[in-house]
Amino acid sequence: MTPEDVREPKDLRPLPKLSRETLCDSSPEMTVVPSARVGLVRSTSGTTGSPLRILWSPAFSDMVMGQVFRATSVEGVRPWHKVAMVWTGSSERPTANSGAARRSGAHAYELLFGSINLWVLVFNQVDLFVSKNNWKSVASALHDLQPDVIYARPAHTRRLGIKLKEEGQRLFPRFLIIGGEFMSDGTRADIAALYNCEVFEEYGSMELGSLGFECPGYSGMHLNSDYFVFEVERDGEEVSPGESGEIVITNLHNEVMPLIRYEQGDRVVLEEEGKCSCGSYLPRLRAIQGRSDDGLVAADGTRIPPGVICDQLERVLGIRDYQLIQKHRERLTLKLLSRYDTQQTAVGLSRCLTGLLGGGPTIETEEWSEDDMPAKYRPVFSETH
Repeated sequence: MTPEDVREPKDLRPLPKLSRETLCDSSPEMTVVPSARVGLVRSTSGTTGSPLRILWSPAFSDMVMGQVFRATSVEGVRPWHKVAMVWTGSSERPTANSGAARRSGAHAYELLFGSINLWVLVFNQVDLFVSKNNWKSVASALHDLQPDVIYARPAHTRRLGIKLKEEGQRLFPRFLIIGGEFMSDGTRADIAALYNCEVFEEYGSMELGSLGFECPGYSGMHLNSDYFVFEVERDGEEVSPGESGEIVITNLHNEVMPLIRYEQGDRVVLEEEGKCSCGSYLPRLRAIQGRSDDGLVAADGTRIPPGVICDQLERVLGIRDYQLIQKHRERLTLKLLSRYDTQQTAVGLSRCLTGLLGGGPTIETEEWSEDDMPAKYRPVFSETH
């Protein structure tokens, strides 16, 4: 195959897919273009596997900023807004960083001559870092800041909202921008009620940057298809709108580390093609169902994505702050907060999972407290294949 053979997205299909495991196992000589200039070095967290080192070229970093600026402009972020970015931190890290580096001479140099390595184009941003034991202090910092916009994971946003409510503290944000992990309809409703504002979802990854965003029309996740090539397939065949499949992404703009037919690892559902109410013709996702490697394995060997499981558990059983681990095909462990009726929840869960997985799953329950819950964790995953 030569570059001349690739003229439209379908011409990429003869090429093999690139998995995250292949990237992790490959030497730098196999994944990095030797003569390309490196502008940014990133690393995945390793929550779902081994950490992965990613290199971005300066031009690609700027391009990602263009995508972010488009998304945040559509959502309503303006340069004068106060923005709180909530990240996963550690007990050794400070709770807050006022962003002094953003106002430094180094940043001015980057702005004028190099790559603009910012996530949000605003003048007043504060980074907050949640860890296992500092939820109360982060909630207080949020209250003192009174941000216009909050960027965070859905689980972080919800837990901080509960802490604020317990302390009798109120925030008045214009809206929240959520990303980084699966968000169920139940969690989304909780967040909207806790903060009394609009909630927008964004889609991205450490490897590729910004991939999609939600607009005020709430008619699906717009994909940045003018930057990337997106394929959604199941068992090697393209799926139709409304069907679930794995998303495969090609990025040729990163001159240091181009990823061709990269398996992002997410299960998604395509929306029907056509013009959105916001006026955009960008293709849309109807749903992001979570990581393909997470979820549960059914009795017949098929894998049920975590989004389907979480939506069922939260909508039918009304539970939150749980972790469901599949030890074997028909034996699962549910970690649950003490405020729930463990026996009744286990019976309801068994009924739900019988319909989803088949067979007759056995449910073992374990009680855990908020002190036991990590700041970032996988709510549903399987240890079997």
